[in-house]
Amino acid sequence: MLFLLVAGCGFHAVGNGDGGNDDMGASSNDDLAGALDLYGIPPGSDLSMISGGGCAAPLLLVGVENLHNGDTGGGRVARIALTASGQKQCTTLSGQGLIGPQPLAVAGFSGGIGAAAIDALYVVDPSTDTIKWSKPAPQVQGWLPLDAFSILTPQGMPVIAVAYGMSGNPSTIREFDAFDESGNDEPSTMWPWCIQGTSCATIPLSLGILSVSATPTDLTHFIVLDSATPAAAWDVNPWTQSKTSYVGSYMGQLASIYAVVSGGKARYAWLDQTDAAGAIKYATDSGSGPSTIGGPIKCASGCATLLHVVPDPTTPDGYFALCDGATVDARTVVRIDGTLTCTQILDGKTFGAESRLSRLGILQ
Repeated sequence: MLFLLVAGCGFHAVGNGDGGNDDMGASSNDDLAGALDLYGIPPGSDLSMISGGGCAAPLLLVGVENLHNGDTGGGRVARIALTASGQKQCTTLSGQGLIGPQPLAVAGFSGGIGAAAIDALYVVDPSTDTIKWSKPAPQVQGWLPLDAFSILTPQGMPVIAVAYGMSGNPSTIREFDAFDESGNDEPSTMWPWCIQGTSCATIPLSLGILSVSATPTDLTHFIVLDSATPAAAWDVNPWTQSKTSYVGSYMGQLASIYAVVSGGKARYAWLDQTDAAGAIKYATDSGSGPSTIGGPIKCASGCATLLHVVPDPTTPDGYFALCDGATVDARTVVRIDGTLTCTQILDGKTFGAESRLSRLGILQ
């Protein structure tokens, strides 16, 4: 079974100096009927049924680091509204300058935008660009936020989770810190979820988990990429601390995983770093199980080195990629269409010297 619903639209304050254009109109999909029926909600959805403040979903989210001096301003989250035929940059969120300087993962969550920085998780209200609440990162030397995602409790309540783990080559996940809409620990007992830890809810995963994503096939679960087993995707039920194989062994050197809903199908994208320049591998699921992994594919031109990839939720065969640059502020984001034509849609230099684009996310 797949879950297919598009969130609606809210409003957003203007004038933060990022040059984005706010659309104050409502989405054509703003049908709030049946809001309690969770059938059809894609992973990362805005479960309060509004989009990210003046930007009609789906949105591409991009973390923006401040590498100069945290005292001169924090990190930011760029937002781009998507349609099948184009995109529009919206007002960039900064939480009034209070997001930590280095947001390394981003996710949509229950009317807000989550920015997982090195120091803390910040949940931003996009209608006011203010911090709703924040939670400190685990105080473990060498740990970083590696991914962020939102899922549901078995009772249908939204939670946001951050995957933390050891920085390295590759970086590997050790812990999932999850919170409800008010910032309370979830689950409330034996928090957090962990991998081979103590005094926590242990999930039976290896120490080679590289990446995690929400999954359209069950909104209470998430999927992980395992380099030690190996498995391209384990389906994980964190509420029962169990896992099942979803996409098994794979060829290549997969580094990240991300899932969206597009055209009634679940779409999955992996970054494959077998080649140092990176490439995309992919699969789909119409409800009867995942297809064989396809690829690798990559830009014909316009993106020399891929750093992160996510599927385009508005097309059946498109993707977004974070591309490396010659300097820290020269990273870009490109949109990849079905012909592998890559069009730049975001230039890191527009955010200033010593700013760096860090990670992609999709809000549906």
